[in-house]
Amino acid sequence: MERIISVGGKDVGFKATSSTTLRYRAKFNRDLFKDIQALMPKMGENDLSVAELDCFLKIAYIMAWQFDNTIPEDPYDWLDQFEMFDIYKVLPEIIDLWGLNTQQLEKPKKKVEAQSGQ
Repeated sequence: MERIISVGGKDVGFKATSSTTLRYRAKFNRDLFKDIQALMPKMGENDLSVAELDCFLKIAYIMAWQFDNTIPEDPYDWLDQFEMFDIYKVLPEIIDLWGLNTQQLEKPKKKVEAQSGQ
């Protein structure tokens, strides 16, 4: 899944795929699922901690890198290219993109009852 999001006055491409979690762990040695779950309840609030802001940056960076792997190697150098922006407007877009990527696209072919022997 891909999406263009306005960040600091620039249109930035983001991409979420099945390899996003692996790339995130390889680059940052963190669990993407846990980090996203920690950020989800904060989407309606305007009080992210420094650690949560860092998670947001890393998630945004890895998805931007998947879209365009010519961006800077260092996430902080990548972030420096933007003017000030409202993280609380970008965060829901990133979380939504991840959610679209993880949605089940097909219904199971067999019923659950048949698999469990009921």
